[in-house]
Amino acid sequence: MYIKRNPKNYCVFTSNYPFIDNDGYTALCCKNSHHKLPYHIKEHKLSDIWKSPEMLAVREQFGTGKKVEGCDKCYDPEAQGVRSFRTKMLGQLNAQNGIVPFLDDEIKALDLRIGNICNLSCTMCYSGNSNRIYQQIPKMAEHFGWSQGKVDAEIEKYHARNYDWSNDPQAWDNIISGIDKNLLHCYLAGGEPFYLTHFSETVRRIGSVAPDARFVINTNGTRLLREKDLKQYDGLNIFIRLSVDGWGKADEWTRQETVWEEKLAVMDQYYDKFDLKVWDITVNPFSVRTAPKLIEYLFNRYPKSSVQIRPVVNKHELLMENIPAHFKQDALDYFKQYVVSDMRQSKLVGVDHVISEMEKPFNDSNYRKQLVTKFVDYYDKNGSVKLNDFDPELADWIYS
Repeated sequence: MYIKRNPKNYCVFTSNYPFIDNDGYTALCCKNSHHKLPYHIKEHKLSDIWKSPEMLAVREQFGTGKKVEGCDKCYDPEAQGVRSFRTKMLGQLNAQNGIVPFLDDEIKALDLRIGNICNLSCTMCYSGNSNRIYQQIPKMAEHFGWSQGKVDAEIEKYHARNYDWSNDPQAWDNIISGIDKNLLHCYLAGGEPFYLTHFSETVRRIGSVAPDARFVINTNGTRLLREKDLKQYDGLNIFIRLSVDGWGKADEWTRQETVWEEKLAVMDQYYDKFDLKVWDITVNPFSVRTAPKLIEYLFNRYPKSSVQIRPVVNKHELLMENIPAHFKQDALDYFKQYVVSDMRQSKLVGVDHVISEMEKPFNDSNYRKQLVTKFVDYYDKNGSVKLNDFDPELADWIYS
């Protein structure tokens, strides 16, 4: 048993920051799909899950320096000297800027993925994140040549009845009974939180137990709120993270069903009416060439908000290694101006991880090219925007 925590042998998620996935099951974090625990929040109290044999065993692994299965999304960048998901999050929660771990296993934060109700069908997401993607399963099956067995499995796995935990009062009782005034942070994502029933009432209920907690709502920024909607959040410690993944049509292509001009109006409203802390950019090889223009716009128009950027790492079709280096060079040069000796002080948070992914060698296998072309073709055929509309040079290479 470890006695004193070392930041290298500690993860804030497994020790202090429980994660409840869109389907209601607990997992180590949103990046680790190998450790899905057999506890559903409708049926188990969060306090019991947090003390379960599975969680105790994982903490022991971390504490004794053993690698935990499925944590490569953090181990890999850390091995390259790049700040990882776990180190960045500890820095956000800990006043000592992520240098010193919490010394107990008490719940300091919550990561709640509240179902899959969403108005978009983003290219990096799947049916567990969006019921709009679920509705496309037959169309996707035809395009990608899925077997009937896979189709049946997808339809069953992502059925609405498996993603409705946030509508269950018992689930919220099980969560709230496990927290207290020591809760510092509650991250809420979906789906799209602003489309959920009783969302503001639920936030208020958590706030009544943990009055000092900050509520971070991750939104796709496509719903313009009415004045009466805005008043529901008066007096709450609300922080907004608004996701925008490219400039103009690049965002419309990446975040399918987005209308850029309407999104700009929502961005202005949320900046004016909420404490919009972070612009959350997830770049992929098809949007990254527009990222510099987007970032400059955000810095200039919204000077009180920070900008965080990260690469897609969990979908093969959207890895940076999928396109030749010369397509990425201008964006890469732009990103490098934000590299500083202490990356915690960078104006563009997370840019070191993006650079690391962009500098990986081009994967020139025929299989990968075919996979990527098929992927782009699906969204070109089924969306309102084509890759050619905002990057004809890259589109020509994809289809060559």
